[in-house]
Amino acid sequence: MANVGMFVIALSTILGYRILIFFYDIEYRIVRFNKKLYQVAEAFADGMDSEEVEANLINKVGIDQESAKSIVKKSLKYRKKKQAYKNFIKITNKVLGIRIYDPKYKSD
Repeated sequence: MANVGMFVIALSTILGYRILIFFYDIEYRIVRFNKKLYQVAEAFADGMDSEEVEANLINKVGIDQESAKSIVKKSLKYRKKKQAYKNFIKITNKVLGIRIYDPKYKSD
């Protein structure tokens, strides 16, 4: 019976470690993914051409063409406003259907 207990403890420790590594890897990938979008958002707020922004969303961030067009189209009316960066990120979250990007974050 003691052997079964030790086996269960070892198995749960290994499984817990694997789950922890899995979630850390996902979080790391999201942060890398996020930084590229934040850079595109800053370029948009600084006045980058809308076609270039769309191309960057598709090529650098990996967003599909239809979503990229929708993001740029909805964001254009906020470009000249003070909150262009935050609005771009909020619109990206809405178009993607998930709140993965934080409008308060600034990339390096």
